[in-house]
Amino acid sequence: RELMKKTLAILAVAAGTVFAVPAQATIVFQDGFEGEPAGSALNYASFANWNVSNGTVDKIASGGFGITCAGGSGLCVDMDGSTSDAGDLATKTSFNILAGETVRLMFDYSGNQRGGAADTMNVSLGSLFTEVFSAIPANQPFQTITRTFVAGANESASLVFSHAGGDNFGMILDNVKLEVEPVPVPPAVLLMGSILGFAAWKAKRSRKA
Repeated sequence: RELMKKTLAILAVAAGTVFAVPAQATIVFQDGFEGEPAGSALNYASFANWNVSNGTVDKIASGGFGITCAGGSGLCVDMDGSTSDAGDLATKTSFNILAGETVRLMFDYSGNQRGGAADTMNVSLGSLFTEVFSAIPANQPFQTITRTFVAGANESASLVFSHAGGDNFGMILDNVKLEVEPVPVPPAVLLMGSILGFAAWKAKRSRKA
């Protein structure tokens, strides 16, 4: 009994000094468009993981129409299709995000690579995140965007890339990834579990004795 009291006291003191171990982020979505059929396709709307609305987008094979995808190969998307009406690209999946979870969004984008007017694109995840990106000049090279934020409320939302414009020359999108890191368990909760577990084990041993 005396040993148990001492152990519980040590664990209780440790509760004020132990820090929570960071939670492991989980990739909930990732698409570089490589799962689509090979080759370019104008006004493409048959994506495996995306819906196209409010206009059109073009599926581009790197090198087609004077466009090079991120990394110099594979497939990417011209966000202003060939109908003079830029499109919205939204994930078919709605992601259930809990308040306090850390969300990390990553994607590559470049200018339209062909000239014409400056381009802008709004990126959003429901009410949890929204930001407008621009590509000036049109030959702006690919850059990797990373945005990390903590959800302020529970929400189920799709990831949406919404391009503005209508000159058939849009920003080029590639390599989209979304990660979610759960809320870390407070150290006091972890220690309480250890205390209760130790107490139960000790009681069981005492009964056997």
